[in-house]
Amino acid sequence: AITAIHKIGTDGLSMRVTASGIVAGWLLNQFSMDERDGYLRVATTTSWENQENAVYVLDHDLEEVGALEGLAPDERIYSARFIGDRLYLVTFLQMDPLFVIDLRNPSDPVMMGQLEMPGFSSYLHPVGDGYLVGIGQENGTVKVSLYDVRDARDPKEVGKYLVDSDYSWTAAMWDHKAVTYDPLHQVLVIPLETYDYEIWNESFLGSAVFGISS
Repeated sequence: AITAIHKIGTDGLSMRVTASGIVAGWLLNQFSMDERDGYLRVATTTSWENQENAVYVLDHDLEEVGALEGLAPDERIYSARFIGDRLYLVTFLQMDPLFVIDLRNPSDPVMMGQLEMPGFSSYLHPVGDGYLVGIGQENGTVKVSLYDVRDARDPKEVGKYLVDSDYSWTAAMWDHKAVTYDPLHQVLVIPLETYDYEIWNESFLGSAVFGISS
C-alpha cells in the first residue's frame, strides 16, 4: 500500500499542484501528519498483512529526506501525536507500546524510548509540559492513562483509570472533538457509555469528568 501526497499552491482564486510525493503505507487520521519548519512528517502502517509501521520526513518538494521503518512488526498504529520535535505513537496487537520518536534531525528520525502496557490508547492529548493523556480500552472497558514523557528515553504511565463495568465505550477514542480539556483547572471531560450484563439499571449514558494532576 502507498499514500500519495499532493501540495496545493494558491494564488487568489487559482490553485495548482506544486509538488507530489508518495510514502509507503496508509495513514490513520489527521494526527498522522504534521508540518514543521518546512518539513512534512508522516506516520503510516505499511499494509493489512505482515504489518509494520514507519515515520517519513518529506521536504518542501515532498521528497523523502528521512525515514524510520520497521516499527512494531505485526501491529498497526492506533494513535499518533506530533508535538514539537517529537512524535508519540501507539501501536497495538496484544500490548500497547507507546513510542517516543525524536524528529529534531529531519534526515535521521530516532526512536528514543517505549513503554508497554495492556490495552491500547486510540487518542493522545497533551496536558501540560511533558505529559500526555491516552484514551482507549483495556479488556473491553474504557481506560484513561496519564503518561510522563519528560524523559524521552524512559516514558512512564504515572496514572490509570479503568471504568468499572462489564463493557464501556467512549466516542473520544475515535473523535477528538468529543474531548474537552480545561488546562486552567486541569479537568478532562469525555462522553461515556457503560453496560453491565447482569444489572441493567447500573448501565450509564453521560459524561465522565477526570481531574488531571501532574
